[in-house]
Amino acid sequence: MNDSKNILEQKIKPLIIIWLVLIVELAIFFYLFYFILAPKELVQSTDKYDIGFLYIAYLIAIVSIPVVSKIYSIFKNKALKEDDLIKKITLYKTAFIFKGLIFEFAGVLLLLAFYLNEIYSPLYLFAAIIIAFFFNKPSLSNFKNDFEIKEKSNDNAIIPMEDEKITSDTKF
Repeated sequence: MNDSKNILEQKIKPLIIIWLVLIVELAIFFYLFYFILAPKELVQSTDKYDIGFLYIAYLIAIVSIPVVSKIYSIFKNKALKEDDLIKKITLYKTAFIFKGLIFEFAGVLLLLAFYLNEIYSPLYLFAAIIIAFFFNKPSLSNFKNDFEIKEKSNDNAIIPMEDEKITSDTKF
């Protein structure tokens, strides 16, 4: 059991590093767009293409969070049908990569919309994307809970039975 736990930790560790890199990347992009590229006074753009880009960025950002959740549940359902632990961890990795790509894309689009339109409102959605990305940090416990990985004990411990519901048909 200890060996499988170590193997799982080794498989999850690169995902955590990727997650950290993506968070740092978004922070660097924010710093670049907000502190270096943004003008001192923000005046909303009147260019119809910039405004159109703003609305597209809003749409993608708003849709990205439920889409990420749906993609994750698709991979989770597929993994629950699998018995092989390696296939399950591969599906978990793939689901995380998709989540990261979608959040990164939405975040960068919002920063570009902020830069092109010179208004603060895309930054509020950018903050929501960052918060959602923080809540999607990969971990061994999340993997075990979501993909129903059972801990196998080496001893013959007594496993408690689930409580049965008492109904009107229950005989004492």
